[in-house]
Amino acid sequence: MDVPGHRFSAWDGTQDPLGPDVEELFGRLSEDVFHGWDFEAALRRLLEQGWRDGQGKRLVGMEEMLEQLRRRRQAQLERFNLDSVFEDMREKLDRVISQERRGIQARLDQAPDGGRRVLERVAAERRRQLDELPPDPGGAIRRLRDYEFMDSRAEAAYQRLLDEIRRNVLDSYFKQMTQSMQAMSGEDMAELREMARDLNRLLRQKLDGVPGPELQRGYEAFLQRWGRMFPDAPAGFEEFVEQLMRQMARMDSLLQSLSP
Repeated sequence: MDVPGHRFSAWDGTQDPLGPDVEELFGRLSEDVFHGWDFEAALRRLLEQGWRDGQGKRLVGMEEMLEQLRRRRQAQLERFNLDSVFEDMREKLDRVISQERRGIQARLDQAPDGGRRVLERVAAERRRQLDELPPDPGGAIRRLRDYEFMDSRAEAAYQRLLDEIRRNVLDSYFKQMTQSMQAMSGEDMAELREMARDLNRLLRQKLDGVPGPELQRGYEAFLQRWGRMFPDAPAGFEEFVEQLMRQMARMDSLLQSLSP
């Protein structure tokens, strides 16, 4: 595939700084003016929507550039979405538990008559422990650290899940977060700090007992300014606080599940 190149030369006063497509540009503007647009509106439309040069190359307008920026920002936010992380972890943990239950039953089916009674008591205790696992993945993983597996495949899958959490979830999550923060400009960091101050002010007002309607109005003003940073934010302030607390609890549970 041919790669388009560019040639550079010293300025000698003969070059056209606007390039050969300037006539096409003004032709496009003239056409819009002819169809009833005033010149300022036609120029604004051209800048917003873009145009194609004489070689058929499309030059994007401001609207498309802004949309690209919004998509990139959304992609960055989704990379740090803990909901998908916990959903995947929950599915893998369910498979570990299902395999252990099948392994327990297989051990019972294969047990000789002489040792079956003892094995049944052990199996009943293991099933009770599985039944009483906490509903959140982090708590269940932490509880299984002291569990004696009866099925070797389930135990191996559990160890792989622990390794994956350490290697692919936490390490990757914090590495990506660090890289994202390093890529931020000074203005981006200042904007992030300002958003955090506004959020802390809202949470402090809640703790101080500010009435719900007033908090809701403050929350709506917060979303008008910072909603792009919270694409999944609910409409109500109380639901938003619950969402934040749930995310914090999940991360804390995940960290605790890996503590020795």
